[in-house]
Amino acid sequence: DLAIVNGWAIELGLRGHEILEDVIDDTKVRNGKDTWHCRNKHGVAA
Repeated sequence: DLAIVNGWAIELGLRGHEILEDVIDDTKVRNGKDTWHCRNKHGVAA
């Protein structure tokens, strides 16, 4: 069913985005910069 395939694609896309943000966070932490999560708490980043 196409709807199921689309659902999986969306789910993987969201998970992939979260993983990517975690990788970015790790990189920024190593660089001593603010993380996305920190900025999200303050409502700076969407």
